[in-house]
Amino acid sequence: MAFFKQKNILLAPVLVIVVALIFGLATLGSTVNPVPRQLPVLLAQMDEGSTLPGQGDVNYGKTIADNLTAASTGEQSASSPFEWEIVSDSEEGLDRLDRQEAYALVVIPQSLSADVAGLMKGSSDAADIQIYVNQGKNMSAAGAVSQAMTQVFQGINAKFSEQLTGALAAQGMQVNPAQIAGLANPVQAKIQLVHPVGTHSANGNAPGSLVQIGWMAALVASMLVFFAKRNVRTEGRKQQASLISMQVVAGAVLSIIAGFGILGSADYVFNMHVPSFLDSALFLSLAVFSFFLMMSALLSWLGFAGIPIFMLLFFFTGPVLTLAPEMLPQATRDLLYSWVPLRFAVEGLRDLFYFGQGLNIGEPLAVIASIAGGSLVVLLGSAFKPANAAKALPANTEAVRG
Repeated sequence: MAFFKQKNILLAPVLVIVVALIFGLATLGSTVNPVPRQLPVLLAQMDEGSTLPGQGDVNYGKTIADNLTAASTGEQSASSPFEWEIVSDSEEGLDRLDRQEAYALVVIPQSLSADVAGLMKGSSDAADIQIYVNQGKNMSAAGAVSQAMTQVFQGINAKFSEQLTGALAAQGMQVNPAQIAGLANPVQAKIQLVHPVGTHSANGNAPGSLVQIGWMAALVASMLVFFAKRNVRTEGRKQQASLISMQVVAGAVLSIIAGFGILGSADYVFNMHVPSFLDSALFLSLAVFSFFLMMSALLSWLGFAGIPIFMLLFFFTGPVLTLAPEMLPQATRDLLYSWVPLRFAVEGLRDLFYFGQGLNIGEPLAVIASIAGGSLVVLLGSAFKPANAAKALPANTEAVRG
């Protein structure tokens, strides 16, 4: 009976529940029911209008554009997943997709009204609207956009079909068999993927998966180097600073090994598609080195108490990295996604993997470099930390001569 009276056994049920709740919140809290909100979508309305018998001048493109943008404003905005922005033409819109500023671009061509008017005059060819979906920005959001766009234009088609057939009936015009298919589906939305993630890309989550592996590699490296550092006896701040410089050099070497090793195994062992291997490996190595410096800085000041912080950050961040920020709860976006270091590494790798133009890597690179620089300052500052005289040194310590 003494076994069950121990404090550890009595506290075990409470601790198990607390741990389950924490990790349940980490893995499910932000992703169990992702709902897209205010996904930025671009609209290029270039329709020049046309003239229809009995109706005068019409501009169906403007009508469609007004209906689309009205759905994201006013009382309807709560139910609309999109936040529309007007661009001048398709060229501007595609450039902004290259810069990851939107998830899709809807292009209403100059001839839309003329093509619809052709249906009224006996043509069987439907009018086309081109929709470019930016899959490389986020695959889950791209899928949501494609599905929502299909539903939106099904509704637009139903309204246009009813309007056109009603106009023909009012004018007493006969509909020939060739017109029936076109009048039933007068506007065809053609979806085209830009910056596709392709195959062998972990369903578009390759950057997130690689960065998470890099985070764990940095954690292992920082702990091993920290252990080695503790086994070395130093006398004075000069020797302590020299030891820290050795720690940084060791971390740099291990980070390069990790960056190239992770990508090499992903490419050659798991057959993951890795475009621009050298650039991607160098960027991942820099990200791992930044993580290493940050972890080493905290370990130098907090000791082993810093390890749970890194583990919790890993578990809380992992599920979040797979979703677009517009699909996360607002609290998660503000309190976690907005600052977590792994996010910036993922954004940089995503640009190298799926965009390849270097248009979007500047900010992630600057943030990662800033984290590395700030962490290095904090790590060097630990050389001036007051020594704990009561702390016994391990038996196998070695002195650093400096």
